[in-house]
Amino acid sequence: MRVSLIAAAALPVLLGASVATAQNMPPAFPTKDVTVVYKTQGGPEMQMSWLVADQKVRIDVTGGAGAMLMDVRGRKGFMLMDEQKMAMELPSDAMPAQTGQMPEGAKVTKGGTETVAGISCTVWLSEYQGVKARSCVTADGVMLSAGVDGGPVGMEATKVTYGAQDAKKFQVPAGYQVMQMPGQGGAQPAR
Repeated sequence: MRVSLIAAAALPVLLGASVATAQNMPPAFPTKDVTVVYKTQGGPEMQMSWLVADQKVRIDVTGGAGAMLMDVRGRKGFMLMDEQKMAMELPSDAMPAQTGQMPEGAKVTKGGTETVAGISCTVWLSEYQGVKARSCVTADGVMLSAGVDGGPVGMEATKVTYGAQDAKKFQVPAGYQVMQMPGQGGAQPAR
């Protein structure tokens, strides 16, 4: 549960829900296909992969029994449950409306630079509804660390690998039954 809370807190940054305008905001989405392994505070490792051309993200948790797939452009998401060969469709309102959007009233400030996983990144401080966050993002849009400002780092990159991604790993595998999330019409096969 702790990893899911950390991942949820970092999703706006990870999905590019920050405005990439002028020089006062971090890049909205990685500019190159990349896979990043993160250590999380008090939890297992998490691997995130970006398929940039299609604006898709895949999140795998070490030792997990599945993955999360997100199609940012199409505003679709799925939780894969490998043992059951099922995919739970996430409600579209859980996905960002579009990349490059930060909630109205959010404040973002550019800080200094740091090196995480051997790569230079810019520190970004943000505040929204009284919550202050800190992230370090590379010039090409890869988040290397994130956490509560003044608190411990919630997640930090340990390995970054740039390179082409296999588009198939960003799709629900063939043979998986796709279901709607409970509360979104019940756990019924998606139409």
